[in-house]
Amino acid sequence: AYVSRASGVNIIMGSGYYVGISHPADMDTRSEEEITQEIVTDILSGVGDTGIKAGIIGEIGCTVLTANEKKVLRAACAAQRLTGAPLVVHPCFSDELALEILDILGEAGAVLDHTMICHMEVMDFALETRLKFLEAGCYVGYDNFGNIGYPHGYLGMVVNLTTDLARIRDIKDLIERGYLKQILPGQDIVFKDMLRAYGGYGYAHLLENAVPLMRNLGLTETDIHALLVDNPKAFFTFRESETL
Repeated sequence: AYVSRASGVNIIMGSGYYVGISHPADMDTRSEEEITQEIVTDILSGVGDTGIKAGIIGEIGCTVLTANEKKVLRAACAAQRLTGAPLVVHPCFSDELALEILDILGEAGAVLDHTMICHMEVMDFALETRLKFLEAGCYVGYDNFGNIGYPHGYLGMVVNLTTDLARIRDIKDLIERGYLKQILPGQDIVFKDMLRAYGGYGYAHLLENAVPLMRNLGLTETDIHALLVDNPKAFFTFRESETL
């Protein structure tokens, strides 16, 4: 809240649980309904006594789809229906498990056209897998602009990150296939060496460096406006919710 007030930038807080290894120690005993209610409360009433409300569900984390990760994912889907909030999902590091996530989302009643699957370029998904997300109506995130890799791996995995050039070429291909309105670019700044103070590109990289590269690779101003303005606006806007 302080950073938002000091900078004048809107910051949207998430609610939910990330990957299994980061779950609270008592997650085994928490019910799906309890997790759903916790997320709903964060969004509709605010977190604790802060009065600050979450504006998005997630990033809901999945690795190998443990029982608890599946439980949290289903709870998040229920919370999405009850609040009308957008849902963001961190997928697994394999095409097969990623598509299992899509099955769980469908079975649990997620609003698929109000759900984003993150990290397309990080997971190195096959084109067929990415297209299945898009065909289902999901948004897809190309959200690691400026990030070329994790030298020490991440979550015990070697992460196959790519270049901004390759990211934009992938995005252009999906635009040409008719999916312009379902693509969300971004920067997943998670370590301090990604900040300018520590030698990284910083938070402005997407606007300052990636956008000129988009133009050079043939994206139109209409494309760029959709990617950076229209699509985020549509995604972050709450939808009509079910009755509590």
